[in-house]
Amino acid sequence: MNKNLSFTSQESILIIDDSPDNLKLLSGILSAAGYKVHLAPSGKLALNFIQSNLPDLILLDIMMPQMDGYETCQQLKSCERSQDIPVIFISALQEIFDKVKAFSVGGIDYITKPFQQQEVLVRVENQLRIRRLSRQLIDQNILEERNRMAREIHDTLAQTFTGIIIHLGVAQRLIAANPEQARSHIQTVCELARSGLGEARRSVESLRPQLLENGDLYSALNYITKANVIRY
Repeated sequence: MNKNLSFTSQESILIIDDSPDNLKLLSGILSAAGYKVHLAPSGKLALNFIQSNLPDLILLDIMMPQMDGYETCQQLKSCERSQDIPVIFISALQEIFDKVKAFSVGGIDYITKPFQQQEVLVRVENQLRIRRLSRQLIDQNILEERNRMAREIHDTLAQTFTGIIIHLGVAQRLIAANPEQARSHIQTVCELARSGLGEARRSVESLRPQLLENGDLYSALNYITKANVIRY
């Protein structure tokens, strides 16, 4: 086995196939390569599993009873929670039509049966590498955005507090000789304080978008930086 393929940090793979033999074979190949493997003998059970467990990649058979691989993939892609999980179809169907349909419903790669062990490992690692790069890009983008907003908050508050200090100093000097002008400067201080506080609140709110209230962190960040994420 290629040693370069075994450096995983326990990335998880969900295998969906109604054949016990295929599940056993693929599970053995991927477990030996260092992946954490989950098995689902049907599309329905796989969808239930994903409600509480998000794998890093899915291997999906097409010809399954009740719910075939195409329908399973469509449901995965229609759900915000699971739509970004890469799906590799693995099937005995070899017609161009079948492959085109697999990609049209959201598949990212297609392996035909019978397959070679090395081909499975290479294709799996290739898609996981793309996913890791996507996450790195998301992390980089969000860090850059946070730094930009931190600079904006700093500049805004620095300017606000500078104005407050200046007007308070003037008010202090005028308080005895000209109380009316002193009150005017104090009023300006109050307005500056309200404005600065409002700007700070808006900036903090933008650091926690509404998406975080409705989904997991990765999905939120992926949505925010959608235009910049690497797509295969």
